[in-house]
Amino acid sequence: MQSQDVAQLLNHSELRSLQAISRCGDISPYVNYDDVLHRLIELRLIEEVSEMWMPLEMKHDCYKLTPLGHDVISECEKMG
Repeated sequence: MQSQDVAQLLNHSELRSLQAISRCGDISPYVNYDDVLHRLIELRLIEEVSEMWMPLEMKHDCYKLTPLGHDVISECEKMG
């Protein structure tokens, strides 16, 4: 599936989350977005990256865009 096809499948919440992840790798400002995250992962637009913070060994999950995710963001910027 091409990036422009995927871009058209995204709803507003999914697109907003994808853009937030592209900026900072985290969507913590958005609460209860588990369904959105799962859908973006299923579409292979993002992947989970776990970080460990030392010395307290606190685990923090964040996400990064896949190559397809970067292409979708570029397509959305072109569309307006």
